[in-house]
Amino acid sequence: MNLQEQILFDICKETTTKIQSIESRNIILRDRLCHKRVLLVLDDANTLDQLNSLCGSCKWLDSGSRIIITTRDMQMLRGNGVDQVYKMKEMDESELIELFSWHAFKQSSPTEDFSGISRNAVEYSGGLPLALEVLGSYLFDRGE
Repeated sequence: MNLQEQILFDICKETTTKIQSIESRNIILRDRLCHKRVLLVLDDANTLDQLNSLCGSCKWLDSGSRIIITTRDMQMLRGNGVDQVYKMKEMDESELIELFSWHAFKQSSPTEDFSGISRNAVEYSGGLPLALEVLGSYLFDRGE
């Protein structure tokens, strides 16, 4: 199931037959969504094609609808009908270590024995909070 079909199923509760044409999928998606208020969250969008195929135009949606897009590519949002941009402050190393520690050790900071591993986890994750949560939880589960 592609993302357009998944959106139709999640929002409209309809199972549609496979539609081969992108244009046909866009028409069906637009027709089904234009009368519904939806909250559409597009996480880690990285191409304009993704945005256009999933939400095409703000005119596709009811006036009460909202689209939240997370992306690291701010240029993609410029000039595409985006009303408001909020730039998240990146977490510093101490915040990242604390996040990892809560998931790995269930405390705000690692013991001295695990401080090196915690710094390595932060570096390995590239500072991505979700990756740190997953790594920390995995480590905690292994310790039990």
